[in-house]
Amino acid sequence: MVFVNMDSTPGLGHDPGALTYLKGIGAIGICSTRAAIIERANGLGLLAMQKVFVTDRSNLRRSLQSVARSQPDLVQLMPAIVLRYMERQARDLGVPYLAAGFVQGTQDVAEALHHGAAGVCTSDEGLWELRRSALRVS
Repeated sequence: MVFVNMDSTPGLGHDPGALTYLKGIGAIGICSTRAAIIERANGLGLLAMQKVFVTDRSNLRRSLQSVARSQPDLVQLMPAIVLRYMERQARDLGVPYLAAGFVQGTQDVAEALHHGAAGVCTSDEGLWELRRSALRVS
């Protein structure tokens, strides 16, 4: 499933009509760090994935509050390594979450799934066809 990254797509990110345009051309989902974009996407019936960068505990608290306000369909937690430290908080989000950032091998994928992630986001094309059945997830 493809999500349009609103934060890094030139010409779309800050344009108020961008979401309407994307829906009109058949896009089904968007991704952004911005809660306002997530909320607008929800209103248009697009799937919305909110990216959350967790750098420390105070940032985690603010991020969780932002997710609660914007009510995305999915959350992308970055970097993936933080899941081992915040598994309970991630589960308490109430929405499925994906691990992203520094997912570089099958062990990273298995660890993310072990800590409750529904899946991972990665630019490593070698992992794109990887299936849960091929992993040992405890």
